[in-house]
Amino acid sequence: MSSPSDKPVPMESDFKAQLTDKVLPGLLADGALGKDVTLVSQEIAPVGGYGVDHWMSSTFKVAVEVRDAETNTTRTTRMVAKFQVDDPVWADCATTSRNEDVMYNQVLPFFEELWQGQDGQPLNLFPKCYLAEQSPSPLVVMEDLTAQGFKLSPSLSSLDGAHVFLALQHLGKLHALSYCAKVRRKSDFLSLARELREAEYIDKNRAYHSGYLSRSLARGLKRLAARGGSAIDAATVEHLRRRFRSERDASNAFDLMADARTPEEPLAVVTHGDFCRNNIMFKYDPVTGKPVDVRFFDLQKAKYCSPAVDLSFFLFINTTPSQRAAHWDDFFVAYYDGLTTAMRRLLSSGPGMSPTMEMPSLASLRADFARHALYGYVICAFFLPVVQAPPGDAPAAEDCAFVADIADKFEAGAVTGDMFTKIGGEAADDTVADLLIEFVERGLVGL
Repeated sequence: MSSPSDKPVPMESDFKAQLTDKVLPGLLADGALGKDVTLVSQEIAPVGGYGVDHWMSSTFKVAVEVRDAETNTTRTTRMVAKFQVDDPVWADCATTSRNEDVMYNQVLPFFEELWQGQDGQPLNLFPKCYLAEQSPSPLVVMEDLTAQGFKLSPSLSSLDGAHVFLALQHLGKLHALSYCAKVRRKSDFLSLARELREAEYIDKNRAYHSGYLSRSLARGLKRLAARGGSAIDAATVEHLRRRFRSERDASNAFDLMADARTPEEPLAVVTHGDFCRNNIMFKYDPVTGKPVDVRFFDLQKAKYCSPAVDLSFFLFINTTPSQRAAHWDDFFVAYYDGLTTAMRRLLSSGPGMSPTMEMPSLASLRADFARHALYGYVICAFFLPVVQAPPGDAPAAEDCAFVADIADKFEAGAVTGDMFTKIGGEAADDTVADLLIEFVERGLVGL
């Protein structure tokens, strides 16, 4: 595979023209960059080519210098513009772009109002959004967090404990907003939450995903069989084969994923939906180098569903087996601390509110996690080898695009699955097999 940094940005000139001719003039006219300001200069540059820390998007850094008429001074606003590129294979892009639009224009302002209603303090979980729209091209323009010192973790896969605990605490804060909204403004909140629609695990994608999962989920089981021995007993292996069954006429694996992303009350929350290192930026203490703050971004897969969708993916993609062995319970305590701290703040005042109002218990959240944890394994079975592979070894988005021309969608998914299950070779086979053993030992396979 070629290096992602060498790949051109699709439709770069078209996207730049849209920014120059429509988007930036619109932001100036709407006062989004300040009142009574005029444009002095603008710079637009693609971020690292296509496929760098993002999958189906083209991203640009934008710097706009304006002059304030009242003070006759200039200032520069730094932004990031992300165009979603059509994905002919993985997901319904009209839905993913719409979800991000709904999140930035409706759900997050609702959460911000809920949070600031207490003392006026900002929520500080997501970058400021200047614009989110679907036409003429799906686009989000947000503040450039790097200007405030935020950056992605240097590690592409596992994060150290300081990063993990901080991310989990803030994830708890995000999920707490849903629980509090269901107490304070239930009807309004549920109306918004239902606007977030499933884009991947939908009927029209069933054949493709079933073909894909038929290959990716066989990897760990085949490796265990090749090893011999009794790491997992025969009854458990048979149970997993049934859970992972993925054929043309029936796909238990597809249903497993769809079920996790279907809301069950009372624990359903608005999830990030793709919660991993690639979509989290950290700010660091200049003296100690430790992470002190986080921001989340990329909300195309946001969904009202089980909190395990965020937790299971993050914990198994961005922590190591040794970290989980040492801190498994601590990770849940950190998440729950972030959740309950936020809930106490939100429910401490207001009509009918009480600081003693019942909160979801840690035990109930962990039970829900256990029911849906295989959601994380299904993703990690193909994605963990990708993030651990040397740069250039994993397929980029356009490397997979040819499968869209395969008429038989089950076969198209199987071809894609075969591409990904070759990544990492035997070492990756062992990684996936060991992860499956861990799921069994932790009681996370639905036995």
